[in-house]
Amino acid sequence: PYVIAGNDAEWNLNNGETGFDKETDNMLNAGLDVKYSLTSNLTLDLTVNTDFAQVEADDEKVNLTRYSLFYPEKRMFFQERSSIFSFSLGGAEQLFYSRRIGLSDEEPVPILGGARLTGRIGKLDMGLMNMQTGKKDDLVSENFGVLRFRRQVFNANSYVGAILTSRIGPDANSYSYGADGIFRVFGDDYLKLNVAQTTDIDGQNFTTSKDASFLSINWERRTQKGFAYDVSYTFLGEDFDPQMGFVRRTGVQGVMTRFQHGWIPGSESKLFNYNVSFFYAQSNRLENNGLEMKFYGPGISIRTKTGWNGRLGFSWYGQGVYEEFSLADDVFVPEGEYHYVGTRISMSTPFSKPVSSEFRIEAGEFYDGNNFTVTAEPKINLSASLQFTGYYNFNHVVFSSRNQEFNAHVGRLKVLYMYNTKFSASTYVQFNSVDKMAVSNFRLRYNPKEGNDFYLVYNEIRPTSGYFSEGVDKTNFLNRIIQLKYVHAFRL
Repeated sequence: PYVIAGNDAEWNLNNGETGFDKETDNMLNAGLDVKYSLTSNLTLDLTVNTDFAQVEADDEKVNLTRYSLFYPEKRMFFQERSSIFSFSLGGAEQLFYSRRIGLSDEEPVPILGGARLTGRIGKLDMGLMNMQTGKKDDLVSENFGVLRFRRQVFNANSYVGAILTSRIGPDANSYSYGADGIFRVFGDDYLKLNVAQTTDIDGQNFTTSKDASFLSINWERRTQKGFAYDVSYTFLGEDFDPQMGFVRRTGVQGVMTRFQHGWIPGSESKLFNYNVSFFYAQSNRLENNGLEMKFYGPGISIRTKTGWNGRLGFSWYGQGVYEEFSLADDVFVPEGEYHYVGTRISMSTPFSKPVSSEFRIEAGEFYDGNNFTVTAEPKINLSASLQFTGYYNFNHVVFSSRNQEFNAHVGRLKVLYMYNTKFSASTYVQFNSVDKMAVSNFRLRYNPKEGNDFYLVYNEIRPTSGYFSEGVDKTNFLNRIIQLKYVHAFRL
């Protein structure tokens, strides 16, 4: 069980748009989490009034695309055994995306409770989850469910599976269902098949209709030495809408191919392996067969035995923009079809060293302009107790023909201090120049004895230069939360 107390202060623009009004909310809450082993291979988790106060803030990002950004799950309850619920739609896209539960526009929604059953029954891997969220502002209470099965077939590297998700509210019901399989055909060659369908908000659908369907066929040779390839076809219907999933775009079909030849030099070389590759991907809209996206180009990757990694790639892009979209204040990309060229170089140092880092540079054309991007991710382990992790991303975008340009800066600094097994503290500070905000997260954990945890959590969002419109009275904060949480765990 846990108990939590705190204060939430929020500053909102007033009706006259001349200043900000402060709203405060004092909280006192309690909840319960239960983990019960039904068998040695089957675990039941129960949660009541679920709380994630101690969860780290999401990473700040700048979106230079037409599509939604993907944010990984950071809440421990949903991270546990998450792989069993995975049903890939390609890349980061999933039929089940746990952040649909208890979050709306990145803001928390109360979770009244739920249950999760995961494990193995005979040769069958299974996962079952049901969660109920509460009302908040204009959001209604909803029920979220997911059922997932997987079974090994033919050999240790092959399986077939099925999934069913449901999202049920007072005015709308939505369901998604699918089947998938990975088959090791021979040697390092694998065949992957994924099919799925969704219903509309009334829970209605025609199983013979392809408009609400997803299909993916992939053939891949997985090897670092010699010739490797990855060829796939993907179809996403116009009405394919997984309400519990994450999909960037629908109404498209496309192909993706990657060909690679790799070498492992042997004991006399300083190189562990290296490869050359060529990648081609294209998707077109189902409505008119117009171009949605195209990307192709060669690349070379090198990895040394001491842990250094490097990659160089050249890319040719095609983008079919069917509706103008914004990148920043007064900076936009008009409707049209664009073709441009860019290059990318990346390098990482050995992660086993006390000081390590990753670097990326991208430069070239960008729609009808140009873009230059630099990213650095240093990591410093000063001791076994103190760790610094940094991130800095800079984008310079110029559209000379339209006299538009902007600079985007994103910075992150994470500090973790572990005095001993009982006491730890972490700070996560972020800055985003496009959103004109600075986000800070501080967490203090004290564990006086096994099963007892105290958390002190402080979160704040501050406006930065350029956030306020002319004539608006400024405020130092947009949001500030302080919470004290006690968790007591015991075995029955």
